[in-house]
Formats: sequence, C-alpha cells, structure tokens
Amino acid sequence: MCLLRYLAVPPGQHDLSVRCIGDQQTLQRYKRLRRPTQPRTQLSSSISMKTVVILGSMLPLFATSIPLTPRAGAPLFVPIPANCTIINPLPHAKCGHTGVGTVNGYMPAPNFTASHLAYAAYFDAPYNQTFQSKLCLEQCNGYGYTTNCKSALLAYQVPIPKGYYGSPGNETSPTACLLYDAYLDPNKFVAAPDGKFVNETVGSIYCP
Repeated sequence: MCLLRYLAVPPGQHDLSVRCIGDQQTLQRYKRLRRPTQPRTQLSSSISMKTVVILGSMLPLFATSIPLTPRAGAPLFVPIPANCTIINPLPHAKCGHTGVGTVNGYMPAPNFTASHLAYAAYFDAPYNQTFQSKLCLEQCNGYGYTTNCKSALLAYQVPIPKGYYGSPGNETSPTACLLYDAYLDPNKFVAAPDGKFVNETVGSIYCP
C-alpha cells in the first residue's frame, strides 16, 4: 500500500493538456500557443486543433460506458481537491510511485466486484495512460465521493462481463475504467487470468 499526495491543478486552471502529467511535448506546444507574436488566425486554428485532440482522447470514456445502476449519462470529470489524499492499494505498490503501468495480473475479488462495482466503462483505443488514469479517478470523484465512489481502477486487457452491450462474456476490452463504492486495499485483490488486467493504475480517494 502506498500513500500519495494528489497533484492538483492550480485554481482557475482548466487546460487539460497542462494537467496531463508528464506530457512535456503538449506543454511546450501550449506555451508556444501563448506567445503574443503568433498571428491571431494561426492561434485560433492551433487552439481548435488542440481542443479536438483533447476531446478525442476523452471521448471513449463517454462513448461506450454505462452505469450499473440507473443514472443519466457518464460521470463528470471533477478534479480531486488539493487537500485530498490518494492511496494506491495495489499489492506490491511501491511507496512514492504513482503505480501507473507498474503492476500486472491483479483484479478485485469477484465478491468485492459483485457488491461494490458502481460504474464501468470499456473502450477500444488506449491513449496516454497517465492522462487516462487521471480522468478515471476524476470520474470517480464526479460520480459522487464519498457516497457513490471511493476507488477507481484503470487497466488494459480487462474481461467484459456477460450482458454488457450484449457481450457473450468471453470478450476482452483493450481498456477499462472501473469505479467502486467501497475502498480497495491489497487484501481485496486476487490473481487475474493470465494476460488480463495489464498495466494497472488504482487510486482510493480520502478527503478530510
């Protein structure tokens, strides 16, 4: 188990590309857009293209996700407050590391999933993993911390449950964001089938 501080976005900052941790190329591109010497028409065109790219990376989280309980639409992306703490509950997670893409082969126990899986999104194209895990965690917060969501899991090669959009139950999703209404901890995980739940990122939200 690893205790981490959430890297919050400064108040008033709404540019998702800047909030994408580790994406230095995007950040430099953003800085160039802010240069006053750039022609207005070129600036407008660049910003429009930038917006399309960002929205495109977020679209899968909306497009094929459905709640497991009645709810209108996908959860909103709500940034985690700066005074909250994120705990990485994955087994063997190293303290001081976000856990992004470092743990494979664990999944929440079936009985935990049956009782506490509140929302699931399965989608095809993987994007920047740090960005996706951040969005998955923000969707947990937007779904309704602390009543409706306490933990979020992003993983690749995740089995799609039978009945999800007519799935026969033997299919695998390239990417999945799973939200739980209870806290995950190392004891809640079991071994996943071989090759499933790859490059996992899990966070449990604790706020004062």
